[in-house]
Amino acid sequence: MQNLWVHSCCVALIRFLLYALLSFSVQVQSLRLPAVETQSLNEVQQSFHDSTPGFHIHSWNGSTSSQIIHNMSSRHLVNSKTFFDAHSPEAKIIFVNAGYGGPEDGVLQPCSSKCVITRSANAASSAHAIVWNPRWMSPLSQPTEKANNQTWVFNFYFEAPIHQKSKVFRSMVQQFNNRIDLTMTFNSKSDIWEPSAQFTPLKFPRQGEFINYAEGRQHLMLWFVSNCESERFRFMKSLQEWLPPNSVHIFGKCGAPSPCLDRDEGSECHRKLFSKYKFYAAFENGRCEGYITEKFVRPYLEGMVPVALGGMGREDYEKLAPGDSFLHVEDFESVQALAIRLVEMKDLEYNSFFNWKTNYMYDPSMNIVQPYCRLCDHLHGNLVELKSSSQYRSMEKWWFEETCRSSSSSGSSSSSSSSSSRRRRRRRPRHN
Repeated sequence: MQNLWVHSCCVALIRFLLYALLSFSVQVQSLRLPAVETQSLNEVQQSFHDSTPGFHIHSWNGSTSSQIIHNMSSRHLVNSKTFFDAHSPEAKIIFVNAGYGGPEDGVLQPCSSKCVITRSANAASSAHAIVWNPRWMSPLSQPTEKANNQTWVFNFYFEAPIHQKSKVFRSMVQQFNNRIDLTMTFNSKSDIWEPSAQFTPLKFPRQGEFINYAEGRQHLMLWFVSNCESERFRFMKSLQEWLPPNSVHIFGKCGAPSPCLDRDEGSECHRKLFSKYKFYAAFENGRCEGYITEKFVRPYLEGMVPVALGGMGREDYEKLAPGDSFLHVEDFESVQALAIRLVEMKDLEYNSFFNWKTNYMYDPSMNIVQPYCRLCDHLHGNLVELKSSSQYRSMEKWWFEETCRSSSSSGSSSSSSSSSSRRRRRRRPRHN
């Protein structure tokens, strides 16, 4: 009897130790999981299944979310919370077929609806939505057969519809006729607007000491440019004729080599370079509706005032940024008038262009995520007031027609009259 009692006690003790060891292992694993941001998706998946035996994945659309997650490109990293959320049966899969642009792979955050972004070609047949960018078709070079109940989204980023009188990737755009459900581009007529930048009003104004933003900026204007045969370059040459010599510094293929060898604009070299200039020439290579690129954002981030040339006009820019935070070349009746304004501007007026810092904020990451959050909302049935898909029977017509201005009108409203004025060789304003 005594031996039986000892045996029972030993069994109970062993069970207790095993239970304690298992509980400690799970706790340690849970403590480790938040630090897996540097692990690949496959490593995260393996650690998850090792620590949670018997876990079952919900399935939908003929494929499991586990398979979708497994097929994601391993170059994109997620944390443990991201991985758990991705297995939610409510999550929608968005396959992004675009070499540039869009959020990184993983759970789309922060959004009110649950979606997962992937660029794995294996997900194309089972994804709830595919975002096609005809300009940057990758990883798939051609559109696939459209699956039942799949949403196809026409996307365009980083490129104007028409460049130097040519329709950009026209043949590829044509392949999406009668196949597109939604549009998501920088053109505000799209179902989902995807601008390159947008400022967000603050709930409460910022308070701070006065800053003289003109201090230390001894040079007038900076411009990085590589396309030397464009209308914008000819406009700059016209502007330079009215400005003091050497007041505009041009770097790139069309000017002097950049003093900064790296391409990181956040580097110390670039910050020092930007800090020397008052204005930045934010001149786009095309005059198309909503086509406004990082050229317009750069001066805001570096304490300069943008001088914009692009879009269909000033109204396109005012959809993105406060109207009193930039100059547009069409604000002036002539190139000469623009030159005089730039040269004769006093510090008080110059500083007024930075009033936006009191009432607005700019978060570059949100400009990438927000359009996809809206797409995610739509996939969950939460987005209303979308345009009818009947207009997408001809994507070529929708994307190319009446969306760009002719090259002859890409300068200021009176560029032709200013050319004749230059021939009379009027006196240049002095650079104070």
